[in-house]
Amino acid sequence: MTTRAASLLCLMTLGFQMTREPASAGTSGKTRGNPPAGETAFQTRIKPVLAKYCYGCHGEKKKGDLDLRIYENETSVIRDRKVFEKVIKNLQAHEMPPEKKPQPTAEERALITAWIQSEIFKCDCDHPDPGRVTLRRLNRAEYNNTIRDLVGVDFQPADDFPADDSGYGFDNIGDVLSLPPVLLEKYLAAAQKVLNKAIVTDMKAKPLQHFNADELDGTAPGESLGEGIKRLGREGNIFATVKFPHAGEYILRAKAHGEQAGPEPARMSFSLDDKELKKFDVKAEEPAPEIYEMRLQVEAGPHKFAAAYLNNYRNPKDPNPKNRDRNLVIHYLEVVDTDPSQPPVLPETHKRIFFRQPAPETKTQVAREIVGRFATRAFRRPVTEEEVSRLIKLFTLADKNGESFEQSVKVALEAVLVSPGFLFRGELQPEPDNPAAVHPVDEFALASRLSYFLWSSMPDDELFALAGRKALRKNLEPEIKRMLKAPKARAFVDNFAGQWLQLRNLKLAAPDKKLFPEFDDDLRAAMAKETELFFTDILQQDRSVLEFLDADFSFVNRRLARLYGIRGVEGDDFQRVSLKGTHRGGLLAQASILTITST
Repeated sequence: MTTRAASLLCLMTLGFQMTREPASAGTSGKTRGNPPAGETAFQTRIKPVLAKYCYGCHGEKKKGDLDLRIYENETSVIRDRKVFEKVIKNLQAHEMPPEKKPQPTAEERALITAWIQSEIFKCDCDHPDPGRVTLRRLNRAEYNNTIRDLVGVDFQPADDFPADDSGYGFDNIGDVLSLPPVLLEKYLAAAQKVLNKAIVTDMKAKPLQHFNADELDGTAPGESLGEGIKRLGREGNIFATVKFPHAGEYILRAKAHGEQAGPEPARMSFSLDDKELKKFDVKAEEPAPEIYEMRLQVEAGPHKFAAAYLNNYRNPKDPNPKNRDRNLVIHYLEVVDTDPSQPPVLPETHKRIFFRQPAPETKTQVAREIVGRFATRAFRRPVTEEEVSRLIKLFTLADKNGESFEQSVKVALEAVLVSPGFLFRGELQPEPDNPAAVHPVDEFALASRLSYFLWSSMPDDELFALAGRKALRKNLEPEIKRMLKAPKARAFVDNFAGQWLQLRNLKLAAPDKKLFPEFDDDLRAAMAKETELFFTDILQQDRSVLEFLDADFSFVNRRLARLYGIRGVEGDDFQRVSLKGTHRGGLLAQASILTITST
């Protein structure tokens, strides 16, 4: 990214480096003392003209519910800018005063117009008023990404949340991100699910690894049913790569049930490294899934454990709707070490949180360190001793009830994940009791604004370190360059371009099959990919914004090239192609935009 683009983003960032306490009625951000020049002009030149031509109707009579007599000085006028927007429009259009009333001279009309434009709508650089900052809730994308970067658990807990409200076409507008009661329940369930996956609380039980089915890829097209469950609607598998720490006997396990139809139950098989091991008749049905498992000697090292659906059945003409479609529903896959002499294998997520192990006499102190570090990252700012003490009370309560150290800490961490400090992007105010105070956004808040703007996620260690040294403002441009080059900048394309260009709606488009028989899901995905790559190139190469309209290049794979009539492109990989001499160019000629705007 070049200096020009980075500078532009720096200017955008500087726009949110100032903030103000919520203002109360009757206060302003102006410095007390001598009135500015505009104040004197209002009293001596503007108010007499208003009294002469306007007070007759907009005084005691209050026509249009407007009494201009209440505006005694410039400060009172500034508080009601919208009123004077209407005043200037009516003056310029010669709609006020009415035709039958005395009219101001051209000079008087110009005087009032010029004063409003210069004094009321000017930028007061000496007394900046950045306005109030809305307490902004994490939207679903931001929640998922923040959980990924905070805990290291890469799945999508927010997919079970209610859809975010949108404002002005975007789902990260703080003023419309409400907090319905059902979302509070979802937050608690998500916190428990995330930490259950990240932390091993029972050191006697030794599952080597546990995988929710909807986190796994495979050859079978699947549908997430929520709570980690996946329905396999056609034959194929889902699989996980498991690192076996030593040679020995292990248990391969799956929890599953069948959606039964046809003459036989759903059938499932286990395989290791693509070698089929055992088949199961999955006779269990909802709501009573069963555990299916086998024991096996396995050599140390990484191995591919797969569960496959073997006997798909579909008969849409069956008179009984329940007997038309057979599916296999898998809840999770699990691998268990049977060697009692082996210590439990702890996932990296567990080690990341429990960076210290306590002695019996130091467990409260170690818990404070663990919870304090986790809360600091979760709240995106240093936590206070008081905040940590409140959380440790939960640890102490669980510990006194006989819970393990890990389980007791987990209770405190659940409280962190449902606290306002995590769920909202709050900013600590140095003068919370002074609603007129204007102050720079602190470095940690600035780090959060940057990271959620470009990454839709929390700050990384480098941003935290710069904020801690109060050096982020001094390094804005290099940080923006670094952040835009990072893989997490993909979120900016997905969430900004995806909503600005409405690419998210492409999955809903359904062109007429008779007119467009070639349209399928692969072509749909290629259309979206072209626009995403094009947007990314414009951003990273610092191209002119006008190229969004008239660029002479794009990115295509074989399917898209064939649709466009471009020769010489083979394979599924996307490549940059020239569009010179064609009728295509820019966003408006791309298949994704044409499809979205025509269906």
